[in-house]
Amino acid sequence: MRNEIKRKKQFSRRALVFGGAAGCLVTGLISRLYYLQVIKGDKYRTLSDSNSVKLAIIPPPRGVILDRHNLQMAKNRNFYRILYSPNKAIDYHKIVGILTDILKLTPEQQKVMLLKIKRSPRLTVELYDHLTWEELAHLNIRLPDLPGIEIEMGKMRDYPFGMSAAHLLGYVGSLDKKQLEANPFLNHPDLKVGKNGIEKAQEETLRGKVGVRRMEIDARGLTIRELSREESVIGNTLKLTIDSRLQTHAQQHMQNNGALVMLDIPTGDVLCMYSSPSYDANQFIYPDYLKSLMRNPLKPFLNRCISATYPPGSTFKVSVALAALEAGVIDENTSFFCGGGLALGNHYFHCWKEDGHGTISTVNAIAQSCDTFFYNTARKLGIDLMSEMAFRVGLGKRTGIELPSEYAGLIPTRPWKKNVLKQEWQQGDNFNTGIGQGYVSTTPLQLALMIARITSNKQVEPRIIKAAHAPQFSDLHISEKSRAVVRKGMETVVNSPLGTAYAHRIEAPEFAMAGKTGTAQVVSKKNEDKVAEKETHALFVAYAPMSHPRYAIGIIAEHGGHGGTTAAPIAKEMLTKAQELKSGETS
Repeated sequence: MRNEIKRKKQFSRRALVFGGAAGCLVTGLISRLYYLQVIKGDKYRTLSDSNSVKLAIIPPPRGVILDRHNLQMAKNRNFYRILYSPNKAIDYHKIVGILTDILKLTPEQQKVMLLKIKRSPRLTVELYDHLTWEELAHLNIRLPDLPGIEIEMGKMRDYPFGMSAAHLLGYVGSLDKKQLEANPFLNHPDLKVGKNGIEKAQEETLRGKVGVRRMEIDARGLTIRELSREESVIGNTLKLTIDSRLQTHAQQHMQNNGALVMLDIPTGDVLCMYSSPSYDANQFIYPDYLKSLMRNPLKPFLNRCISATYPPGSTFKVSVALAALEAGVIDENTSFFCGGGLALGNHYFHCWKEDGHGTISTVNAIAQSCDTFFYNTARKLGIDLMSEMAFRVGLGKRTGIELPSEYAGLIPTRPWKKNVLKQEWQQGDNFNTGIGQGYVSTTPLQLALMIARITSNKQVEPRIIKAAHAPQFSDLHISEKSRAVVRKGMETVVNSPLGTAYAHRIEAPEFAMAGKTGTAQVVSKKNEDKVAEKETHALFVAYAPMSHPRYAIGIIAEHGGHGGTTAAPIAKEMLTKAQELKSGETS
């Protein structure tokens, strides 16, 4: 209970930090401009009797984001843009005509350029950005014919790993309209703020310190000279727990829409977090690319690792088995008869194997994913003990990962159903919950966390920001005997010909994995009583190596069919790669 209160307090603090990051940025910038304009204003007003002093911000370069091996995952790069200064120009229509010839502008682009100039007749405006080297070369040749035109170097965010790390890194963008209306001084093309992912969550760390230019302007608002300059300060470097090599490997092998999370069990380090479909934030400079993402019904901006929830299906059976073993409801030698399902009143709950498994014991029930065994177990166990263990191993609540928009999922309880659905808990609800269906929903991160906690017997907490020291996790106080039965079942899933993932075992003994398959049925939107076969999700949870678990993984392949067919091969690839690289053991 004490640990739960502590976790809630920790999460509340993190939520406040995430929610206040954008506000702190604007407040900090406004405070600095107030100091320079109001408090120090008299100093600059005395510089000229007839002219005024204008302040302009110098945006700071954002801090670099590194992976655990110090590879740059987000950095800054230079680009070139065209500026128009009205105090030097003669005929802006002629200038736009020459630019059209050089840049091969469309009529719409010409119209936009002219509109920018007309809207800000006294201000320097940006006409064109992201010049190619060829455009830059042609423009330099014609510059003598373009009074008022300047080529300026700007800075933009660059993501070397593109689509493989998009969701965890997020992206940056300009301040929103409301923020700019509140203070127009913040309107600068290079001033960007985090909009999602780590870029948003760690905005205060990454943003740096704004610099200021003090310029003398005449009565028309035109710049005469620069009086002084205080340079900006680059943001802090941020190191992640991520292994970018695993991110690339995940992108290569994750063909379905879905998500994959891998944890380093001893530390809780997130070694890999990949969501599909993905996007490449480097391509946001092309409006058509951004529009295509916005219109994509598969929601490529959604981080399915933490912001999408799914029925865990049979992967949930490891938690149910552990709860039942701890409660003494079953033991390793308990067996039930499976004839293809179990009747409850007038309703028949089917096992996935229509002709049944026959008499089956605990370990084999996990290995062969017998639904009937878990119907019987759930009936004897009840929702109170099922939900208590699920919460204990990290399901149905936010983990506190240092990323925005994490979903809690749902582990149903009697009070929840009474308060939300205005219904009493029924025995049939126990049956559905016992096989990870019904009201149960989890995130892929939670599934990986469940495996990390069960294998370590520690209250592992996932983290994505690299720290200097390894964390100390409190004990879960689950008996070694109960954990051994569940682990034996998971080992049999993958390494016995009877197991549901035997075809995708890791044959090298030192790399061998243990796991649990899952096939989550999703109710049809048109008919709530009918399962939509085409919407069945494939899931797999696993750990490796079996002898001394180091890595835990949770995978969902949307509409992928059976977990042993679609998700297990991905786990095999990822866990093999992690062990070959010895990921997490260094740095």
